[in-house]
Amino acid sequence: TATATATATEDTTPLEAVGTMRCSASNRNEAYLTVTAKTYENTLLQRDLVIDGAKSRGNAIDSDTVRVVLEPPEKWKPDAAAAGHGKQAASNASSSSDPFFTLFNQHPQKRPTARVVEVVKHGPRRERVVARLEAWDAGRGVKNTARLSPIDPRLPFMACREPKDNAALKAAYRKALQRKTVDENGKYVPPPLVKARVVNWKENTAYAMAEIVGVLGEVGQRDAETVALLANEGIDITHPENFPAAVDEQLAAAVGDGEHWRIPVEERTKRRDFTAKRVFSIDPPTARDLDDALHVDEQPDGTFVCGVHIADVSHFVTPGSPLDDEASKRCTSVYLVQKVLPMLPRVLCERLCSLQPNVERLTFSIEWRMDAEGNVLEQWIGRGIIRSVAKLAYGNAQALFDADDAGAEPPDDMPVEDQSLVDAVRVDLRNLRRLAAALRAKRMRADGSIALQSNNKLSFAFAGEYDEVSGDHCTPVGVSRYESREANRLVEDFMLLANRCVATFIAHAYPDRALLRRHAPPEQEKLTAAIGTLVESGKVDLGVLASLASLPASSDVHAVSDRRALSRMLEQLRVGGGA
Repeated sequence: TATATATATEDTTPLEAVGTMRCSASNRNEAYLTVTAKTYENTLLQRDLVIDGAKSRGNAIDSDTVRVVLEPPEKWKPDAAAAGHGKQAASNASSSSDPFFTLFNQHPQKRPTARVVEVVKHGPRRERVVARLEAWDAGRGVKNTARLSPIDPRLPFMACREPKDNAALKAAYRKALQRKTVDENGKYVPPPLVKARVVNWKENTAYAMAEIVGVLGEVGQRDAETVALLANEGIDITHPENFPAAVDEQLAAAVGDGEHWRIPVEERTKRRDFTAKRVFSIDPPTARDLDDALHVDEQPDGTFVCGVHIADVSHFVTPGSPLDDEASKRCTSVYLVQKVLPMLPRVLCERLCSLQPNVERLTFSIEWRMDAEGNVLEQWIGRGIIRSVAKLAYGNAQALFDADDAGAEPPDDMPVEDQSLVDAVRVDLRNLRRLAAALRAKRMRADGSIALQSNNKLSFAFAGEYDEVSGDHCTPVGVSRYESREANRLVEDFMLLANRCVATFIAHAYPDRALLRRHAPPEQEKLTAAIGTLVESGKVDLGVLASLASLPASSDVHAVSDRRALSRMLEQLRVGGGA
């Protein structure tokens, strides 16, 4: 969220702010700009100014840097959710020299509104418009145009004229203007999807003028809609289908196609050899980039030696190399329904840095000796070499757990490379299940961790085989709710433990360079509104709410006691069906 800078010269001068305008995704005519005000305690309060209506927004577009003028309080919008915080601070408003804070506290039940008086700087969204191209006479002095209906509801409708220099764009434009919405059989004829950029938005005109820069296909076509989705977010620029030639040349010299690459002898001397361990991965059934794996051995004294192994990508990415530069630009892999746009070339992410079974792979590993209650007794962290014995899906592990719970025979379709190891892998899964449950209980009980289970993930079924060249899973033909079960939580529990132990190790080893991710305290205004809603629900312990409501805005919300209180409250909501 962008923060505005506020200015006011005299009491009679309207308050102004400059910042990035954010348009609502549910209402094209509503936008926001955040101002930061200094409270009477010299702490900072962020508050959104509402830019209500096309007239107040003027010719500004989402992501533009704009200058706004605060409207008089009598024009502000009602906002009951802000009342609690405003009343709490109103009596102290005179102690603050910040004019924004003073006004906010004088009118606690209203949402402050503003209007744009200047577009200071054009934002990036002007260069990234994806829209349906439709016949339309815009009127108001803009004639002989077509209409662009952006797929992003935060952008306004736009007008565009026929392209001049590009024959393909000109043909698409003319076809769109001649398009009939239904054919002779009464079947709907979809409009084309195009890429465009805003050329200008003149004063006293209702619509921005844009120019078409590319045709993506027809509305409703899988490939066209996919490209449109990527282009709308700018991912087509950051994640092109092909990697630069310099990256291909670097990898060709280092690993070839990956098929015949072997771990260098000198690298073996730097690493712990885990290839004799029964290491296996547990992932979604369609996963190609297997980046983590597990192993466990029960010891004669009743303790367990467990390991988490993460693919060592850094071995292949030389700092400052073309590959490093390209990965820095991409930052992450982008997962679509039917394909992945990888951060690294597929020879790495799907081969050499994927912990596939029956091949040696380089890892960063952490190994613990722990008791049956999940208490870590010893720990080792370093580089390793593994040779996975199985690529398990979550369903394979869950089927075993379900059979055990039902007292039934275990399933016989365990995908282990060496079938003589199937029984041993089953024992390992049972031991990991037992330890994961202990780790989870310990984390919830002693550390006050918060469990937020989401039921809004989807799982897709596909027709056709995976294409290794394009990374395409072909056409999605079915969808269902993705159910996260105990097998998923098992992997999550060990990854959380690994992350926590490695973070602690780094913080102690490099105290001057370690980065701590620390969540900011909740905004008091939103916390007050949330507590009111929870009280009305009648499903939570009022004592828990009271402890949360008493937290000052500057309090350490990471205190264990506070986390326990919040965890108990969320658990009450979950059990009571409130969230």
